[in-house]
Amino acid sequence: MLLVADTTQDIYDRASWTAEPVMAGFGFSGPWTELEGSYRLPLDCIPILSEFAKRFVAGVRLDLPTIPDDHPLLEAAHPPTYRKWVNVDPENQTEAVVSNILDLLELERPVLPGDITVLVEDHHLGFAVFRGLTDHGIDHQHMFAPLGTDGEHPASRRRLKAAFWAGTPGVKGSTVHSFKGWESKALVVAVSDRPNAERLAYVALTRLKGEPRDMRAHVVVINANRKLNAFKDRFEREVGPDEVPQLRGQQRLD
Repeated sequence: MLLVADTTQDIYDRASWTAEPVMAGFGFSGPWTELEGSYRLPLDCIPILSEFAKRFVAGVRLDLPTIPDDHPLLEAAHPPTYRKWVNVDPENQTEAVVSNILDLLELERPVLPGDITVLVEDHHLGFAVFRGLTDHGIDHQHMFAPLGTDGEHPASRRRLKAAFWAGTPGVKGSTVHSFKGWESKALVVAVSDRPNAERLAYVALTRLKGEPRDMRAHVVVINANRKLNAFKDRFEREVGPDEVPQLRGQQRLD
């Protein structure tokens, strides 16, 4: 049996089982082995996400990612991550998410629809977003079941979740909860002002994947949480060798 835990991403408040006294009661002795390096996240996103967690994810022991010396993106020069942070009012969030998905598809070097994943906190927003993509004729696949007169449809959601596959050609949509363990080359993350929104935002952002000799990673945050508004400048800043020494010797690519 292999047990793995990340207390920073404990969105269900179940981290108490990871405490050493509890583990000792199960027969495990000694501290946990700590795996700190992230081999999936783009290099220039790791310090940004660590800073975000330190500032906004409170009340837990933080398991923050670091840059290992053998990170695959250190093999060759690569373009920096496309990072964009948009502050909006809650009532405008759906429109802003749809608009920024369209922007990604129309960049000078456009992102393919199949590489984009939209992560939201609840099915209501997700369904509204993908209804908007339908209006624009954008191919997609998502896990969001519509609401009926009798409330939510858990059976429909289970079927959609079972059919969800990362290899489909259209834009993908999921709640943050259902996307844990997955990864994407391009993320559009919607952040609310609900309780625990900051932790969910951190979890969503850590789903970003950078690959050597591949397209640049893209991440867009559509933020409706006023407490996070000021993080826009920190999120969009240029990360260079002064902040990430491992980037020395690399060059910016067109």
